[in-house]
Amino acid sequence: MKRKSLLRSHAKKEQLELQITSMADVFVILLVFLLKSYSVEGTPYQPKLPISPPVAHGRVEKSDALKLELSAKSLAIGGTPIVKMTEYRFSDLSKDGTSGALMRAFERMQRYSKDESGKLVVVADESAPYETIKAVLSSAANSGYHDIQLAVSHAN
Repeated sequence: MKRKSLLRSHAKKEQLELQITSMADVFVILLVFLLKSYSVEGTPYQPKLPISPPVAHGRVEKSDALKLELSAKSLAIGGTPIVKMTEYRFSDLSKDGTSGALMRAFERMQRYSKDESGKLVVVADESAPYETIKAVLSSAANSGYHDIQLAVSHAN
């Protein structure tokens, strides 16, 4: 009788063991995914508008894209002022959160630009409110820009 109970407890013990190999595989996949999804890209860039972007630490990789600058009084694309603003506010926001003037400017840029990469770098002042950044991102996304990055100053 004792022999049968030992066999049963041994079988139960095998079923409850942790499969560490599978769990390690999942963690490695998650780690690789997280490391690949985090990147700090940029180029040495001197804004034309009076802007002081937020500061960040990290490596810098060069990225070539259309630059959008956002200050309290104006918005510039590629160094050319496009939209006048009053304290970071657009005067023509629609219900979906986009700016008509900014959408038209994006359309003009796409029409006359040979670059079809869909990359945009937003260089905004660190005191720019979330609502304004959201309107810029929404307008850019609706205009076909699918790779949008927010720029920061490098800490060094």
